[in-house]
Amino acid sequence: MMHLRDTIYGHNGLFYKQQLGWGVLDSRKNPVNDCHEMVFDSSGRLYVLTNETANNVLIYHQSGDLLGCWGHEFTGGHGLSIADEGGTEFLFITDTKLHKVFKTLLSGEIVMTIDCPMETGLYKREGEFIPTETAITQDGDFYVVDGYGKQYVLHYGHDGRLKGWFGGRGPEVWHLDNAHGICVDNRSEV
Repeated sequence: MMHLRDTIYGHNGLFYKQQLGWGVLDSRKNPVNDCHEMVFDSSGRLYVLTNETANNVLIYHQSGDLLGCWGHEFTGGHGLSIADEGGTEFLFITDTKLHKVFKTLLSGEIVMTIDCPMETGLYKREGEFIPTETAITQDGDFYVVDGYGKQYVLHYGHDGRLKGWFGGRGPEVWHLDNAHGICVDNRSEV
């Protein structure tokens, strides 16, 4: 009889074994609600995003010990990405209930906020913008997908200025339906 602790997960030559008891916390002090995404920083710390406003971001050591937590404002914390800009790492948090994207330091300080891009004419009210994920390019530009909203992919410069967009909901083949996640592939062809 196989036990849960012996279960192996993975594919394509990458396999993982569940480590029971890893990261177990007191749920009264550090509740987790709807954990959508996790990222590792360059030091190997794991950042976990939840929409639990008692602690939106939990920071774990690889051993499973809690190193810290922060954030009380991200009621719809959904997407989490990490980017390195000249040796400083930043988190990008999408919030589906606040209808915004936040760029923060790893400590939680908000350094940039992206609101509904009303200037595009695509949106009649801010609540139509429901961002679900971001992807950051090597030069610091980033893309935001409006996966629970109007299905646009919005391209921003590293300074937060809107550079363009594509997609949107519709019947044509170039339209998108549930543009929920996004990533940038930096591999070069050989």
